[in-house]
Amino acid sequence: MAVAAFFPAVGNDYAMDDIRQVARLAPPASLADWIALPAQPWWPVDHENFVWRPLARVTIAAQRAWSGEASAPFYVFNLAVYAIVAGLLTILARQLGRSPLAAAATGLIFAAHPLHAEAVHQIVGRTELLAAAFLLGGLILWIRGESGGGGRGPRARGANWWPQALCFAAALASKEHAVLYPAFLALLMLDAPSLRARPVAERWRRLPALGGRTLGILAVLLLLFLGAKGAVTGGLLESGRAVPFAENPLATRSFLERLPAVLGLFGYAAGHFVWPLGLSPDYSANSLPIDRGVSWVWTWIGFSGLVGLLVAGIRSARAGGRGWALIAAGLGAFALTSNGPFPIGVLAAERLWFWPSAAACLGVGWLMDRGLGPAPSAMRSRVSGAILAAAVLGLLAGSWHYAPAWRSPYDLAHWTLNRFPDNWRSHVNLARHYSDARQYESGRRHGRAAVRIDPRHHLSWQAVGLNAMFLGDGSREAEDAFRRALSLDPRQMEVHRYLANVLEMRGDGASAAGELELYLAWPGARDRAVLEARRQRLRAAHPGPGGEPR
Repeated sequence: MAVAAFFPAVGNDYAMDDIRQVARLAPPASLADWIALPAQPWWPVDHENFVWRPLARVTIAAQRAWSGEASAPFYVFNLAVYAIVAGLLTILARQLGRSPLAAAATGLIFAAHPLHAEAVHQIVGRTELLAAAFLLGGLILWIRGESGGGGRGPRARGANWWPQALCFAAALASKEHAVLYPAFLALLMLDAPSLRARPVAERWRRLPALGGRTLGILAVLLLLFLGAKGAVTGGLLESGRAVPFAENPLATRSFLERLPAVLGLFGYAAGHFVWPLGLSPDYSANSLPIDRGVSWVWTWIGFSGLVGLLVAGIRSARAGGRGWALIAAGLGAFALTSNGPFPIGVLAAERLWFWPSAAACLGVGWLMDRGLGPAPSAMRSRVSGAILAAAVLGLLAGSWHYAPAWRSPYDLAHWTLNRFPDNWRSHVNLARHYSDARQYESGRRHGRAAVRIDPRHHLSWQAVGLNAMFLGDGSREAEDAFRRALSLDPRQMEVHRYLANVLEMRGDGASAAGELELYLAWPGARDRAVLEARRQRLRAAHPGPGGEPR
């Protein structure tokens, strides 16, 4: 079902982060380069700090070296790992006591759900997939080891720590969200059959005896990872002041200021898990009305859902049930990426809802068993199976309907604007697309829309200038736009080259030569020989007073 739902991803082109992280990634040329690869940050430090995912980077580099520029092998890999994750979730559901039908519901709903599009349709989404595969594998191995499964006897149970260490290390190297795994494992230990009838406080006191050695080893691994991450990237958490407003308007706000939006995002994600229509590839600034605060309807839906889950969890814990651990795991997975405890690099994204949705699918299986009872009749089982089949087919159709949104940057931007007409990033991307396609009037229109939405971002003005400079009535507009972009971010040295082109077209060769001089002083300047010759020609043709260039 996982392959059937997301097979269209194989035909995707590079889009969004894939362009920079995959298409432009130069594969290592020597053994020394391969050895140095894991010690590189996920993003250059001038783009986004404190992100380090060495295993995911190595898999991308290996495929890049093997398959060249072809994108299909990357999506095939994602699809295979996603199918493995769906299978592991089904196995875990069975090990947690779900009936065959409920375990099938867990795995099939997870496999077909359109909410997982970004994790599969975007190549860098493999960070979510790899981390989930290793963590689910670790939980399954823990249950098997502690129950003596697979031929393991009681003496072998004490050796269950090393599979946990391997799975945890591999998951951390895939994505930093795996820091939650010790907490997930502790919840699984507290849910041991021997403790279910005991009070919660007594369960916690018994935790060191159940898995203190393993949790201690995982804690050491976590400290080593955080130390290595800090050494590679220069820090652990992204500063809110360093996150662009266009990516996350919540980054610079206090916890209380963020809280209504966080609850709204929770309600929005939960609502689209239940009814996955109206999904969008991009939820950056100006997409969701997070500034409405408590007047945003999704805030109250999220608040109600959170209160309901907390009440259900408390009742489950007091009654010796098992639902409380699942609720805690799901809420913890969402909290890590919600902008609640601390701001992150993005406002919201479907990939951030990937792990909480696994807990939600396990909850669906639990509810199915509760509804059917311990000894369901044949008729009730057939009706439940028919409902499940209809739901899975509906999710499958939704995934295929949503698939075209991820084919290319052009499709992604247009799909997003159909859902959120004021999505800033989509207007900027379309302005660039139309500039490359020489459809400058369309590009200028999208650039002006980006300026209207966010006039504080230099890319908004660059989008206008890159198109207006080629229009007969746009040279003055292009010059003003480029100068405004430089005033907002003087580090954008490429803009000096664009500005030189506009000034030369307008006959101001002396100023054009000055802009080229600024551009060539930048270490990253391209076409140096050609541009230096052009600069000298302009200086000779437009000398300043006394024969010196202005």
